[in-house]
Amino acid sequence: MGTQNRKRLLEDILESFHSIKQALARHAVAKRAFFATSSQGLVFFFIARRGTLGVKEIAAGLNITSSAATQLIDRLVRKGYLSRKENPGDRRALMITLSPKGKRHFGLLQKEGVKKMSLLFEILKEDEVEEYYRLNRKIASALSSGGEKREK
Repeated sequence: MGTQNRKRLLEDILESFHSIKQALARHAVAKRAFFATSSQGLVFFFIARRGTLGVKEIAAGLNITSSAATQLIDRLVRKGYLSRKENPGDRRALMITLSPKGKRHFGLLQKEGVKKMSLLFEILKEDEVEEYYRLNRKIASALSSGGEKREK
């Protein structure tokens, strides 16, 4: 594959990512399953997927300052989605976890997300979904292990 063809394909992939993201966002808004800001949603999902974490871990994982993480966490605690608890290893530090309300909300969001993804992917055959999954995991794995190449 030539460089120009690869570039065009990557541009098309980027556009399709944008389209899928918009479709999922429209679905979330229609179901009222959203947070006041996308940043709050990022913090919520980060904690939901990783479990109980400290503020510094959340900040580092999302590449934001501890101060920004604290502000977002405070808002989600006030809304009842997150809870703070003492860190048994360091009483000065707090651990952040999903509250019972947050766990219920996450379960609903997951269920709704799977429904929407099922609709989006119904045009694909089973083997195409499996190939998409394999390629998606390969990219996600490279990103999570720091294997992404830096811009030149």
